[in-house]
Amino acid sequence: MQTIKYGLQKHFSQLRKFDIVNDSAFKDANEMFAAMVVKLKDEGKAAVNHKQPIEPQDMQKIRASDALNQNTPRGLLNKVFIDIMLFMSWCGRENLREMEKDEFQVKVDANNRLYVTSIRDHLTKNHC
Repeated sequence: MQTIKYGLQKHFSQLRKFDIVNDSAFKDANEMFAAMVVKLKDEGKAAVNHKQPIEPQDMQKIRASDALNQNTPRGLLNKVFIDIMLFMSWCGRENLREMEKDEFQVKVDANNRLYVTSIRDHLTKNHC
């Protein structure tokens, strides 16, 4: 439901230039929405089905496979994708398509090693 709500907000914000989430004209509607979310949770309709984490031995097989061979363009692409999914994508594939090069920053740690970090947080359906 949150996804639909924020999808509608984006639509109306772009098309009609008003904010259905924060505008005081929609206060009653947003309060009713929040009440319905609580009611649905109480009825057990808000269950989240998390996927099982990848087992360490399976992750070792993935990392050792030719599919992540950094000496080939495809392998390098796959390796970068896996790293982004594991270390910079807290909610699965949310916002993955919208990520751009300028959203990342290269920094130096205390041991003088380079690392990459995300500059901004991405909104997600769960606001992770």
